[in-house]
Amino acid sequence: MTDTSTAVRAEIQIKAAVPTFLVPDVAGTARWYSEHLDFRTAGTFPKQEPFAYASLRRDGAEIMLLSLAGYEKPNLSARRRQRRIQGSARRQWHSRDRLRHRAEL
Repeated sequence: MTDTSTAVRAEIQIKAAVPTFLVPDVAGTARWYSEHLDFRTAGTFPKQEPFAYASLRRDGAEIMLLSLAGYEKPNLSARRRQRRIQGSARRQWHSRDRLRHRAEL
């Protein structure tokens, strides 16, 4: 007896994963990706602005833009600074360990 869910999973092949970005202005963001990163708009919904959705492609990559009214990108700069500082401290500690080890040889 064959497990049906196993058989179905064996038939399914995932060939790509497409990230979706929430943006307040799909058309403006799509234009920016086109002008600065050479993406082309593969499809939009609806067909006229303001778009609720857009699919952008470049080479073999695809991204999706999804409109979310009032969306504001979270400010993560403080978290990034904290990670850089932590990473810097780890590198310095690692360097001191290496120097100490060399001195003991």
